[in-house]
Amino acid sequence: MKNKLLHIDMIELINRGCAEILFEADGEYLLRDMVSKVCFHTRPDEGESKLIDLVKEDATKPVDKYSSQHIPENVTDQITNGIVLHQQRYVELLKANGFNETVECRQAVYTNKEKLSVSGLYRPDGKPMPNGLIIRKLDADDIQEAAPMYPGFDNPDYIIERIEAGAVYGAFFGDNTANDTINTLAGIIGIHEEGSIGMLYVKPQYRHQKLATALETYAFNRALENGWIPYGQIIAGNEASMRLQESMGLHFSKSSVYWMTKNNA
Repeated sequence: MKNKLLHIDMIELINRGCAEILFEADGEYLLRDMVSKVCFHTRPDEGESKLIDLVKEDATKPVDKYSSQHIPENVTDQITNGIVLHQQRYVELLKANGFNETVECRQAVYTNKEKLSVSGLYRPDGKPMPNGLIIRKLDADDIQEAAPMYPGFDNPDYIIERIEAGAVYGAFFGDNTANDTINTLAGIIGIHEEGSIGMLYVKPQYRHQKLATALETYAFNRALENGWIPYGQIIAGNEASMRLQESMGLHFSKSSVYWMTKNNA
């Protein structure tokens, strides 16, 4: 709580009743999300990790900083679906113990309790805007069109699972000139298994129409309705996303979090 923006993912896991403690000692924590099975590690002070077993180094040959530090197998065996580190100094330790760094992110947090204004973006009653736009929860009928839109994953199984869980929303434009209204999916956003808001994608032909803002506003307001703190994770270097979050009044963690997976995962 002393660095709430950085630890919002862990705080929200606890607040939502989804966290289990795998390890705790002297201010160091390893949590696991009971839904996604992703683990979350932090040791905010500068002390050495208590997770490691120290093995005496061979003084006859040079070794790198982490060659004598081993995370016990009974710990790594429980990290089955990746781990999020909240201090960069532990990245090399995890690499030396069979993990790959996959992505560095900044936490982006909406700290207000009041809902965001939807004026000019979408109608909260689900009826279309003058331009035909509606935003609604996706269902099984939308999977075929929505699954290829999820950025960053070649395998669509994950977004299919999130749609089936009712955690993905779509922006549709209706064409009322036909006998039957034709709704075209223009963009999506969703809530990841561990609670962060992401999966944002707007088709190129529908960009620069405030659809990204509308989708994020919709997702944030839905999270607030559930009593959650809306947050997302911005991949380092994604300046366009940072500007979008800034325009919506989000606050950023000063330092990054680091997603890592096992080499054999």
